[in-house]
Amino acid sequence: MFDQIINIVKDNFKAADFDISSQMMVKTLQKDFKQNFGLSLRIYEVGTGFAPPDKRIGNINQVNTKADGFKIKATWKAKEVNQKFLEVFNLKVRVSDLEDDHLIPEDLTLGAAARGEYAKPKNKPKSDEFLEEAKTAKAVSNPQSITKTEKVESAKNIEAKAGAKANLNVNPNMKVATLKKQFHEAFGGHLRVYKGSNITAEDSDTLSKIRKSDSKGGEISVLPFMLVATFEAKFTETFGIKVKVADKDNKALAKPELKLSELIK
Repeated sequence: MFDQIINIVKDNFKAADFDISSQMMVKTLQKDFKQNFGLSLRIYEVGTGFAPPDKRIGNINQVNTKADGFKIKATWKAKEVNQKFLEVFNLKVRVSDLEDDHLIPEDLTLGAAARGEYAKPKNKPKSDEFLEEAKTAKAVSNPQSITKTEKVESAKNIEAKAGAKANLNVNPNMKVATLKKQFHEAFGGHLRVYKGSNITAEDSDTLSKIRKSDSKGGEISVLPFMLVATFEAKFTETFGIKVKVADKDNKALAKPELKLSELIK
């Protein structure tokens, strides 16, 4: 018990100033992450697989972002790291062991994982489900990654699942009706927008009219591979407005772990 307390205290101070910014190169981020935490970081690019080492993380997945960065601490759980990268950069990452042989349990803190406080797999996993998912997620600009035919088929699949739009840009001047219409066209699901905690917003309201005055502000770029929970949290963080994603029939709320592109199924 005493050793656990000491480890927690150490983790609170370890890598306290490890900053992540959109301008960091993939190879720099991975090198610094390994030096700070004794763990590896897998960074994925949709349509390609692993992100190219010389690419800036703010430019991955065909998204150019200058989003504010954040700090990572050893007290964070692996799933918190995954979620933060997705929220800030629309970027999928997974934490693996020092040798990058296997992914660490998502409920484990970085500090505990670095100390090996979990049951390691006896054999190195033969495949990475997230890598395979990234390869086939959608068409990409890298012609070496997949064939022309595969790119066309991938683009068709995304179009069928997520509508004609590749993403949805939300700004404070949008009317609620416009937001709901464009969300449905882009992802196939429905969006419920609230004024306060449980009052349904009027379709004629603009987001700026019903937003909280102390909200972060700005705009949101919504992409098909965003999780429902991530989108809802990002919307509240940016606009101070509660939203809930519903299924394609608008009869039930969507599961938080679903991707927006999966709402059409």
